[in-house]
Amino acid sequence: MVFPNPKENRTICKEEKLLVFTECYCPNGHNLVTKNAKFDEFHGIFLKISKGNKTGHIALSPVYGCKTTVTIGINLIQGNTYSLSCTVCDAALPVFSKCHCGGDIFTLFLDKKAKFDWFVGACNRIGCENAYIQIGEELVTTARLNAL
Repeated sequence: MVFPNPKENRTICKEEKLLVFTECYCPNGHNLVTKNAKFDEFHGIFLKISKGNKTGHIALSPVYGCKTTVTIGINLIQGNTYSLSCTVCDAALPVFSKCHCGGDIFTLFLDKKAKFDWFVGACNRIGCENAYIQIGEELVTTARLNAL
């Protein structure tokens, strides 16, 4: 099953410079980027998402800074926090830190070693746009990316 981008034309990000994740891993080394979720020409990040006894799936745009998502089997409520896990092994995505909004910064590792020095972090609160990339000792934010 392929879940297409809800837009017909390349509109998810009109920026001249794009940072696209082609691989993201759970703590057990499963690649979360899949061809089953497409955002324009890019393969999406596919996760299990839950709150209480409600569970579904979410596909996230792999373009850093673009907040386009598609959900299956669950309705997300603005302001609520959700748990995220791997669709292969059901491992919870680890929490790196607390977010300034009170949510948790969950972790998508950028290599199979699952170390906290090479990851993408994003808030699990719907509507919070806090996200960043940790590469070694460098923290990359959307503002930093736009300045490059």
